[in-house]
Amino acid sequence: MLASECAGGVIYHKLGLKFLSPTINLWFKPSDFLKFLNNLEYYLNSAPLIEEKNSKLDYPVGILGDKKMKIKLYFLHYTSFQDAMIKWNKRKKRVNLSNLFVIMTDRDGADIEMLKKFDRLPFENKVILTGKAYPEIKSALLLDNCVEDGHLGDLFKTNFFTGKSKLDDFDFVEFLNGNGNKLSD
Repeated sequence: MLASECAGGVIYHKLGLKFLSPTINLWFKPSDFLKFLNNLEYYLNSAPLIEEKNSKLDYPVGILGDKKMKIKLYFLHYTSFQDAMIKWNKRKKRVNLSNLFVIMTDRDGADIEMLKKFDRLPFENKVILTGKAYPEIKSALLLDNCVEDGHLGDLFKTNFFTGKSKLDDFDFVEFLNGNGNKLSD
């Protein structure tokens, strides 16, 4: 499972599965996630990963790739770049390129053109979790109870009474079983 933000890691946790992806506990800007998906073999096999030293964020940021292939990885849930790099390098070896499930959101500056580019990617199992209806985008799944400023809101906000998060509205078990993008019952 490759995800543009924390949803993938949360799903792995909820299902008690081993992390078969390096995209755990981090996020990508949408344009960088698309570049990553379009050049997976490069980024998983030969792209160098270095620390962005001048980041003003309170978590590590990595630069993956070189020259025109550079993308940023925002290691939101890591305390050190060294730890993030070790996890990235360990987990990237577990990716099965012939059995991918890809999750993107319409957050963090994703515009309609980026969503259309994602929709055209050749992955059989892909979904864009959105806070707005996109009828022209086949892989879009509207989570209409999770909207902020016209985009997907906080997926991990938990309902006090049910204990369920907004992510639970996405039937990720059906998705991982290859049955498409659906809302939970």
